[in-house]
Amino acid sequence: MKDTIHCINALDFALTSKKGDKWIKCPYKYKYELVHYLVKYQGWLYSDAIKLRKQQLYAIWYKKNKDTK
Repeated sequence: MKDTIHCINALDFALTSKKGDKWIKCPYKYKYELVHYLVKYQGWLYSDAIKLRKQQLYAIWYKKNKDTK
């Protein structure tokens, strides 16, 4: 896995971010699309990315793509 700490930090970030923050909507609906995103654009191994739950994949996507003001 890229590293377990990275996944935990992404989930923690997604769960504790402020309500006033502006977010963009994730264009991916299915798990395989999120896995493809991690493999192609973030450099993860497929075998590591597929092990994550969909919620974890969304948390990583939102952490990387947070729309800042």
